[in-house]
Amino acid sequence: MPVYNAENYISEAIGSILNQTFKDFEFLIGDDASSDRSLDIITQFANQDSRIRILQNPENYGGGKTRNRLIQEAKGTFIAAMDADDIALPERLELQLQFMETHPNVVCLGGAHYLIDEAGRLLTLLSLPEDDSDIQ
Repeated sequence: MPVYNAENYISEAIGSILNQTFKDFEFLIGDDASSDRSLDIITQFANQDSRIRILQNPENYGGGKTRNRLIQEAKGTFIAAMDADDIALPERLELQLQFMETHPNVVCLGGAHYLIDEAGRLLTLLSLPEDDSDIQ
């Protein structure tokens, strides 16, 4: 999870991952030189949950470079991307892992997602293409 000045969203985002039905994971969070309280909030969570590893950028690299740095540091077989303003449904990791394990020819998995406003109200469901030809 790359993080840059996300103090308004980061607690809920982190909480949604820590409360997954699947529990055996490492949670890499990259602070991209935030100037708000993001790093303090992340550190509070990390002090309470050993699955969290924090990587700090010495300067703002941007989300893509930060995510790539996190991927390089990952120790697991699978990687699940998460943004600092996302909220994962409780079974997200469990369902995605089950799919990847039963479909070894699949190299990348995504899913539909809900868009919500700052108050958490549902705006719409974004469905994405599901098969290779539609994605291509």
